[in-house]
Amino acid sequence: MKKLIPAAIAATIAGICCIIAAYFCHFYYMLYRHTETDLGRQLNSFDQRLSRLEAHKARNLASVDFWGEISSTDQLEKTLWSSGASTNKDHFETSIGKGNQIYPTIRIPVGSVEKHEYSVHISEQAGHVVDAWFSQAEPYRDLAAFDQFHVYRADGTNTLKLIAQLRTNSLINRRFRIVVLCVSDSD
Repeated sequence: MKKLIPAAIAATIAGICCIIAAYFCHFYYMLYRHTETDLGRQLNSFDQRLSRLEAHKARNLASVDFWGEISSTDQLEKTLWSSGASTNKDHFETSIGKGNQIYPTIRIPVGSVEKHEYSVHISEQAGHVVDAWFSQAEPYRDLAAFDQFHVYRADGTNTLKLIAQLRTNSLINRRFRIVVLCVSDSD
């Protein structure tokens, strides 16, 4: 009888250890399975985007960098381009040449927390726009001032849509760079 009690305690401890080990195995398996599924979905999305880009003649693809300024209206406006500036406050132009600039400076009203959408027309000299993305912004700490700050190509046109939404009580005065992937019209 004295040997039976220690054996029962040892069997109970071994059983509890097996149950705990099974729980952790199940937990990590489910975590791995979710990660693998999510990674597969992202990989499929990447493959679709890549195949869409590969459908173009690769030798005709070129990237063009454009620099612009965005600031809240309380900040001093830095003028990158003074002549020929658009009079529409939501429509902006680009110039091809030294610096490849977006003009005039994009201005967001002070205290505004609503989403602002701006149209940026890419010059025909660059070619037909396929895609665009932000690649750099200075100063980097100003990125935290935005709830949203992204750019995308408007379907079938050489116009990009820039979305900017500031956080509450945020002020901004920054320079940004957009990389535009273009297809040249020449064959």
